[in-house]
This record gives sequence, structure tokens and C-alpha cells, in this order.
Amino acid sequence: MEENKEELCKSIEKDLGRGEFYAYISEIHLLKVEIQHSIDHLKGWMRETVVDTPVMVGPGKSYVKPEPLGVVCVMSAWNYPYYTLMGPVS
Repeated sequence: MEENKEELCKSIEKDLGRGEFYAYISEIHLLKVEIQHSIDHLKGWMRETVVDTPVMVGPGKSYVKPEPLGVVCVMSAWNYPYYTLMGPVS
């Protein structure tokens, strides 16, 4: 992982002229924090939510079950390429 971080920082420095520290903070660190947040909250986001059942349905239970909707296209910005590309995916 450490060698990949260095490669990303060097490529950002070469392409955008940012220093290694700023590249790490603005791109890699923010992305790591966002991925960790998604991992920590994934079970809660996948949990079924019980909702009120209409009287006409009778004795039954109603709930909302989160399911994936399909395919998405993520387009990245040029000024923060890694964060804007991988942030929405995480």
C-alpha cells in the first residue's frame, strides 16, 4: 500500500504540480476516511426498516428493504481526479 501511495503522490505532483503532502491529504487521506466511513456504516444502511402497515392490508408487516438499483457512471473532475472518481464509488 505504501508504494502505491508514493506512486499516486508522484503522479499528482507531476500532473498538477501539488506537493506530496498536499496530494496525500487532498486525495488519498480523504478517500481512505470516506471508505472507512462506508465500511463502518454498511450494516446499518443495509438494514430493513419497518414502516406502518395500512389498515386495508390487514394483519401484516411492511418494511423497506434497500436493494442496489443498477449501473452508474462516475465522471471525475480534473483538479481532484482520484477523490472525485473513487469517492462516490465508495
